[in-house]
Amino acid sequence: MPTDKTNSISFRVKNASGSILTIILEPWANEYTVQPGDELEVVERGGDPVEQIGVQAEDAKLIFFARTGSIMSAWRDGRELP
Repeated sequence: MPTDKTNSISFRVKNASGSILTIILEPWANEYTVQPGDELEVVERGGDPVEQIGVQAEDAKLIFFARTGSIMSAWRDGRELP
C-alpha cells in the first residue's frame, strides 16, 4: 500500500476459494491472478469524489471500475505490481 493515503481507497481481496481468481482493473484491462489462499490489495488514488467505484463479480473474476481521473493499482506483499 502506498504511504501517501491522501484521497485513496483500498480493497483487500482474499481468495478463499479453491480456484484461481482473476482481478481486472478497468479501464486499463490490467489483469492479476490470485492463487487460492492468497491476497491482493487494490488501491485507487484520486478520482471524482462524487462517483462510485464499481465492482463486478463474474465466475472466477472480480472487475474493478475506477472513477474518472483516478489511478488504480494492485499490490502484493507491500509492493506495487506492474
